[in-house]
Amino acid sequence: MRPRSRWALVKFVWHLNTPERRFILIGILASAFAGAGYPIQAILFGNAVVSIVSPDLATDGHDPKFWALMYVALGICQFIFYTIQGICFALTSSRLAYRTRTKAFTSLINQDMSFFNQVENSSGTLTAFLATEASRLTGVSGTTFGAILNSVMTLVAAIAVACSFGWKLGLVAASTIPILLTCGFLRFWIISWTESHAARATDAAGAACEAVSAVTTVTSLGIQDTIVDRYCEKLQAEQPQTLRFNIVSSIMYAASQSLVFWVTSLLFWYGSVKLVASGEYSVQQFFICFTAIVWSSQAAGMVFSYAPDIAGAGSAAAQLVGLLFTPTTIDVGLQHGEVPGQTSTGVMLSSVEFEYPSPHGPCTVLQNINLTAKHGQLTAIVGTSGSGKSTILDLIERFYDPTRGTILVGGKDVREYKLANLRRTMSYVGQGGWIVGGTIRDCLLSDEENVSEDEVIGACKSANIYDFIISLPNGLDTPVGGKGSRVSGGQKQRIAIARALLRKPRILLLDEATSALDTISEKHVQSALSGGGGERTTIAVAHRLASIAHANCIYVMDQGKIVDCGSHEELLARQGLYWQLFTLQETDTG
Repeated sequence: MRPRSRWALVKFVWHLNTPERRFILIGILASAFAGAGYPIQAILFGNAVVSIVSPDLATDGHDPKFWALMYVALGICQFIFYTIQGICFALTSSRLAYRTRTKAFTSLINQDMSFFNQVENSSGTLTAFLATEASRLTGVSGTTFGAILNSVMTLVAAIAVACSFGWKLGLVAASTIPILLTCGFLRFWIISWTESHAARATDAAGAACEAVSAVTTVTSLGIQDTIVDRYCEKLQAEQPQTLRFNIVSSIMYAASQSLVFWVTSLLFWYGSVKLVASGEYSVQQFFICFTAIVWSSQAAGMVFSYAPDIAGAGSAAAQLVGLLFTPTTIDVGLQHGEVPGQTSTGVMLSSVEFEYPSPHGPCTVLQNINLTAKHGQLTAIVGTSGSGKSTILDLIERFYDPTRGTILVGGKDVREYKLANLRRTMSYVGQGGWIVGGTIRDCLLSDEENVSEDEVIGACKSANIYDFIISLPNGLDTPVGGKGSRVSGGQKQRIAIARALLRKPRILLLDEATSALDTISEKHVQSALSGGGGERTTIAVAHRLASIAHANCIYVMDQGKIVDCGSHEELLARQGLYWQLFTLQETDTG
């Protein structure tokens, strides 16, 4: 069940940390002991002061040297406890972040394609979530939780120490804890408000950034004065808000600083005039009660600095839950289903219609598509831009399911196949020739196993990329950079084609697969793509009609419909849309 309340989200995050419960428990115990540091310090301080001022009244006759050694011992204990706390909570936090990123990325990579078409699921937003938001979940675990627990234990121990040494002054001092905590809250509030104010006051900065980034255009138009005037207008619009913010934040800061001294004056007056002067309390009792509460409260007040981490963790947890519990219409991990046969891999679309989901209502892309790609033949799809050609390939790959109609592979509905096996029979080469980072060999092999070196070389030769590869110092082991940044567009496309051929697909889907190649390379690659010994079904989308003129059957599309089909010669003879497109291209190249 999907958790919805804030408490349910926290429980969900803690459930992710279940394997680290042992470390969490050790960290909690270490935090509890570390939290007693300030109250214990108060005891040491009170006794140390008495041993200096009135040695005859010192506890058990201990001199200042003894209490100095006690401070050393306390420091060693605090070092041990804080180290244990830090290591345990750092371990749980890092493992939580790793586990969260793994789960989030696994869920992300298996989402329906329609998920990525939504505005809120842009690539930038999703990668930012993986990079930063996942780590913010540690705001309800690890270091943050340790700090909160430490503060709570500090206050509890401080009240216990103060009341045990002098309950009257202890209770009065304890009543001031909310005031002292307020000082910490005010400091945190000032910092948070400063950050939010700086984030809001970005209009002027944005205007300046735009002007500087387009400085050539601004200079060529001679509008520098106009741009400066606009910038000054935005600055002036922010002036009243900035002034009000500075006044309020100054008052708040002054209050946070002065409240501590007012509380100190109250405790000094009550402790010295009412209790010590009357002989009811000793100087030792006064200093222990006073310092235990004041020091501990100020230290505990720092816990408010973790409030943004907690709020951020709640937001990140909500996003993670939204991602993990997003339903998918196409189950990538489905384990049951048939395996495509080893013989016929013909593809048929029967009365297929498709609508892209949109915030403004469904957007119809394909209407009544009837298409047959016979086994072992090359079928081409051409037409005007935006007519739905690439969408047909997306449906065959089952990136989407059709709104109506059926898609058959080998005579069976694609929804009857186990998805992993269906896609294993196919290779897809898109316009960009997308390749992952790593070496050329990594890009070619992908997840392929048991591929011989001869097969790799053969695929590279078929894609007309082998000569380029052997000219490199490291050959197949040459890094290509992120997204193939170290190779050209044409080289990336040929590597992608070689990778597709290396998979030995029974269905080959090409979407402008040779658009970045020169004429010589295109002719060489086309012969390899059209091959397959009659065992491979090839479906190619193309704008350059000369590249698919040899296809067995060509389907012509316009505005989401198939308007004509036939061989190259038949379509030219009819002088329809195909003839118009072909004539225009021949005129342009001529």
